[in-house]
Amino acid sequence: MNQADLMLHDQLSLWLSKHFGLEGTAMLGHGEAGLDRLRPIFESLKIKLSKVRIITIAGTNGKGETAYRLEQMLLKKNYTTALWTSPHLVSVCERMRFNGQDVEAKKCLEVFNAVYEKASSLSYYEYLFYCFLSLTSEDLPDVLLLEVGLGGRLDAVNLLEAEISLICSIGRDHQAILGNTLDKILIEKLGVTRAGKICLSALDSEFLRTKAKEYCHNKNTKYWDCFSTNHLDQDDHYVRRNQVLARAAFMAFESGFDSLEKFDSKAIKSDNLSFPGRREVMTLGTLSFIFIGAHNIDGFRQAVKYWCSEGHPDEVWVSFSNRPRKDLNICTGLLRRLPKKVKKVFTFFEHPRALDVETLQELAGQSQGSIEFAKDWKQLIKSIEDQSDCKIAVSGSYYFIGSLMRYLLERGAVRQRNF
Repeated sequence: MNQADLMLHDQLSLWLSKHFGLEGTAMLGHGEAGLDRLRPIFESLKIKLSKVRIITIAGTNGKGETAYRLEQMLLKKNYTTALWTSPHLVSVCERMRFNGQDVEAKKCLEVFNAVYEKASSLSYYEYLFYCFLSLTSEDLPDVLLLEVGLGGRLDAVNLLEAEISLICSIGRDHQAILGNTLDKILIEKLGVTRAGKICLSALDSEFLRTKAKEYCHNKNTKYWDCFSTNHLDQDDHYVRRNQVLARAAFMAFESGFDSLEKFDSKAIKSDNLSFPGRREVMTLGTLSFIFIGAHNIDGFRQAVKYWCSEGHPDEVWVSFSNRPRKDLNICTGLLRRLPKKVKKVFTFFEHPRALDVETLQELAGQSQGSIEFAKDWKQLIKSIEDQSDCKIAVSGSYYFIGSLMRYLLERGAVRQRNF
């Protein structure tokens, strides 16, 4: 992506900022009335898409990668696809993918202007989803893949009827909105399921699997879990979990729920695929930046586990969005588990949702010298540009990852796609 491309994508961000402000979760406060408010606006699009097969992917962590994996499996079998995912990293176009390609920026701006009069009452997120469905309705795909933005029950994607719903994982995140216990959060995610349809999950908690099974039984939804059927175990990291769940979903999609009796996870070879913000690599000269979004405790725990199992980077740079101090303390402890030879840095990035400088500095100060604090990550990059073959893992908030990616692209870095 060259400078001209970046400027074009900036126009999209400016357009959205002018008309909708920054992305937020305020509209979820409408509660049950939220989807009722949306239905009249989306009704004509629902009708146009009524014959398209839909897979909805929910969960605290892993849903984005699972969605990308499903997309690739479908494309290899010559299905046409439309994929909705969020958040974006560098460009809003990343949220709208058609047959494996992000929508073009010019096309995106065209649809922004074309539908604004009808959909101006929507929130930032809802408006983008409306634009995505508008584009999808112009050339109907075989399969519509919908990654839930937040929760599930009240998310805009739940306006559409999914024949297969996936629950990737359950963890404590967005508790003010989704509830402060894991079973409450699970129920919000399970809200995307449908009676008479299929729900597949990869829940590592027996308690949550039991709850999910009961919920689906009461709703007359067919339920299957990767752990309950011994296709996953506790030692499997998220990459493997996402891979197995996606493969099971593809099998159910092609051959029906009963075909899962013959599902063989042992035949699935682990791969090294990377996806946007998920083990994605960018290179700047001899520097390699490996991005792993990990915006909550479970995600961060899995990131540390991944680094320990797949080889340590030379440095790890982390910044967070606003989170409870308890969560931040746990993430700090997890980061300290990496060997001393790995340089660990907390840094600050400019964003309305970014964690403040003072808190980041305090967290580093409480690490007994194992974690450094650097206020300016751009200076960090400049300070190591002369080093050869340095590998830097970048983690934490997706907003932080997006900011750093954008800067690297401006500097001429190469974004290496491996999927």
